[in-house]
Amino acid sequence: MGPTRYWEELVGRLLEGRSFRLVDLGVDVSPEEFVTAIKDHEPEFLGMSALLFTCTPVMKEVIDALVEAGLRDGLKIVIGGPATSQDFASKIGADGYAINASKAVKFLEGLLK
Repeated sequence: MGPTRYWEELVGRLLEGRSFRLVDLGVDVSPEEFVTAIKDHEPEFLGMSALLFTCTPVMKEVIDALVEAGLRDGLKIVIGGPATSQDFASKIGADGYAINASKAVKFLEGLLK
């Protein structure tokens, strides 16, 4: 398991421990697969992470695909991983950024309040 996958697993476990229901799409997921999953599961939140800078353009493509599909309104998006930052989150239209797993959980819990 690579470092990004470890980060995702840790975030997932912390969220499940706080009664969030998760759908893990895995790695190397296309924007179209995200759109399909959002349609199928109708989540309140979407989390994405990136280990390498070469992966980050796909995050913007996912958000653009969700907008095009009419699925962005009401969906809160948080990103994380070593290749991301708050500045990058703002530039691509994400709602937030988490530098680590505990901050990701706190951010999402804060959105529920």
